Amino acid sequence: MKKTVSIIVALVLVLGVAWLGSSWWFSRQVESRYRQLAARAAHLSGAEIDVESYQRGLRSSTARTRIVIPAPRTKEGAFPKLEFTVINEIFSGPFPGGAAGWRPALALIHSQVALGHDLLKMARKQLPAFPDVLPLTSTTIVYFGGNGESWTSAPAMRQTLGDPDPITVDWQGLKGHSTFQAGFAECRGEWQMPALEVAAKTGRLKLTGLESTFDMHLPQGLDGLVLGDFEYGLKGLDLTKSGEENGKDSEFALQDLAFKTSSWEAEGTVNAILRASFRSLKVEGAVYG
Repeated sequence: MKKTVSIIVALVLVLGVAWLGSSWWFSRQVESRYRQLAARAAHLSGAEIDVESYQRGLRSSTARTRIVIPAPRTKEGAFPKLEFTVINEIFSGPFPGGAAGWRPALALIHSQVALGHDLLKMARKQLPAFPDVLPLTSTTIVYFGGNGESWTSAPAMRQTLGDPDPITVDWQGLKGHSTFQAGFAECRGEWQMPALEVAAKTGRLKLTGLESTFDMHLPQGLDGLVLGDFEYGLKGLDLTKSGEENGKDSEFALQDLAFKTSSWEAEGTVNAILRASFRSLKVEGAVYG
């Protein structure tokens, strides 16, 4: 009996040491892969991507990554740069749980986005209670071979802003799903936003049926160049401006707008094509299409 107990205790200790060792190994591998993905994304996008902090734990880690997208310059000067921080909670494999379930994976990453100082200052001029962290969440699974998939979502909201001339915003949320191969050699995905309506005393803007799909890849021998297909669709765009001066409202309505770009390489030459179409356009009573 004592021998049996000793064997069980020894087995538990061995398994405990093995678990700690594997957790330590996986957490180091996840950090290395995370930094590689950030550097690769910066190279492909041209944006400034900096891993500001990475706090590594045995089973979970946290990371803050700063992203700056350069702003275009005009004769009047440069637009404010797009700067934001991605806040990540990272769970290490081999079974990170969550959306991965019981599937083995290198890591599961939960992400949120916080606006940079300048963008947050601009947002709070219009809405003093604008949150530090956006209600936009993303969950990414990175598998052992470097492939992965991601789900992004934002909840619907309806809010009235401003006083004494209130603006009502009715947003039906957003959702998307994408997959990628190791090193972003191929990326595919789609996203949808059912509707957005902004109503004020001076008029109304309504967007319906926004959706996009993409199928991109990195051609061999053309480092840094991204080719493939990108599609964007808009079911409807309605803009009405109240006629405060002449008492007559002005109206702009666009139905079934579609854009598609395709690019590919053939015999050392990069080819590209852009297609655009719409079903109908109404401007001040005149109808086109």
